[in-house]
Amino acid sequence: MLDQERCILCTRCTRFVDDITKTHELGIFQRGHKEKIEVAPGMLLDNAYSGNVVDICPVGALTDRDFRYKVRVWYLDKTDSICPGCSRGCNISVHANTKRTWHNDGKRIARLKPRHNHEVNGYWMCDEGRYGISSLDADRLGKVLRLHPDKEELAWDVLAVELAAALKTAGEGLAVVASGMLSNEDWAAYKSLFVETLKVRHHYFAAEPDQIGQEDDLLRKRDKVPNLNGAKSNGLVSGSFDDLARDIEAGKIKMLYVIERDLAKIFGDKAKILLSMAGATILQGPNKGPLGDSYTYRLPATAYIEEEGHFTNFEGKIQAYAKAVEPIGDSKPDGAIFELLLKALCSAPKEVAA
Repeated sequence: MLDQERCILCTRCTRFVDDITKTHELGIFQRGHKEKIEVAPGMLLDNAYSGNVVDICPVGALTDRDFRYKVRVWYLDKTDSICPGCSRGCNISVHANTKRTWHNDGKRIARLKPRHNHEVNGYWMCDEGRYGISSLDADRLGKVLRLHPDKEELAWDVLAVELAAALKTAGEGLAVVASGMLSNEDWAAYKSLFVETLKVRHHYFAAEPDQIGQEDDLLRKRDKVPNLNGAKSNGLVSGSFDDLARDIEAGKIKMLYVIERDLAKIFGDKAKILLSMAGATILQGPNKGPLGDSYTYRLPATAYIEEEGHFTNFEGKIQAYAKAVEPIGDSKPDGAIFELLLKALCSAPKEVAA
């Protein structure tokens, strides 16, 4: 939104759309004391980086509709983080409304702002990353649940013992669907549990088809997750989701462990049917998703703003992100959940041969 009376005609916004995005939506119109910033006739300021004009406006003439008058900036805590919106790994600042001194529509995260890093994102971030904060508080998981055959809330230690036994029983019939949202620390714990201990051979974490989006020459990358390189650096290779669907239908998969992934976006209308054919199923992640009630177990994991860790971007650059807010409910970092299950597996009594 533009408050024209504040504008000092510095031309930062017009130069941004001319020199950076090269989309030319803004201009200075009329002459003399009547000069003002306007959108070019027949155009909208809707390019993929439009939010940056708010950041560079020195007088607050351009403001963000999502943030405008929601919370006073001096009430916000600022935390250095990394945008998880794509494999670029733009450096950002998380502005959290932890004091709750002023309303913000009930949101803990008031806004995300770009943080300068000349080697990664310069001064900018895309609108996909800037406004992709709706899932940080909505549709969140907070309780450890066994949903079938009867719904029951479990303590983490009880869940660990029960689930560890089930994982061990599944043997070669266990398949794991993971996400590039996992940190380097999560991937290391993943490898210890699923590869080195359980000897799982079926790993599926490729970004396609649900975590693929538009790429451009400025910042945005095709993979809409921050850390596929974390999996690759641990020697993991992703299988094909088409093969997974065929294996489930053929009865080869006895247990399906899904981590921060929405199968409805991968398999479409047949996702629920595939879940019902996969034996015991586990959903681990921050969000419930449309199929959340169809799983056997549901494990609440923290979002990236509720933990600390490292992402490795598409160029191999390792970058740290810090904890901005406390976890929701009983949520734990993915790596901590893997370590809990690993401990339960290692402490389980060994079977004695007859």
